[in-house]
Amino acid sequence: MTSDWRPLGAAALRCLPAALRPWLADAGSLTAALRRALGGALDCTLLAHGWRAASEDEARYLGLTPGSRLFWRRVRFSHAGHAGRALLIGHTLAPPAVLAACPRLRRLGHRPVGELLFADPAVRRERIELAEPGSATLLSVPHALAARRALVPVSRGRLLVTEHFLPAMRRLPRPC
Repeated sequence: MTSDWRPLGAAALRCLPAALRPWLADAGSLTAALRRALGGALDCTLLAHGWRAASEDEARYLGLTPGSRLFWRRVRFSHAGHAGRALLIGHTLAPPAVLAACPRLRRLGHRPVGELLFADPAVRRERIELAEPGSATLLSVPHALAARRALVPVSRGRLLVTEHFLPAMRRLPRPC
């Protein structure tokens, strides 16, 4: 089985839109960077959440057994100042042990997971990977131009956070 993902690096970035490269390479809080770029005009909408089985690829990335139970949530980030123009779709996968250590993850509602995860300025994404252009992963979200995933430490475990970047992201200034 081949992966749709490859490690963040110059070769992987070269294949993706230039305007998105700084966003894709940033290991900090995407929520905070988007708020700075938009002057605070960022909306987060919870699209879905629940429990599901980990795919083989997700389980390998998280160090779990395929089929392991995961809590998942999907959100849409939009630019509040421009008729809700969608910027990205975010996915979070949390093993039960992480939820037990951080039960607030289940009660975020329309709040971004980044607000909770990156409240500690020392927290950084680990093992950032980018989706291969034209891959099933990238094509799973309509109009996505790029996607990245990373592990984010929480308590003694890790979450898998995946973001699919939509065309409106190209119009934003570089993250700072």
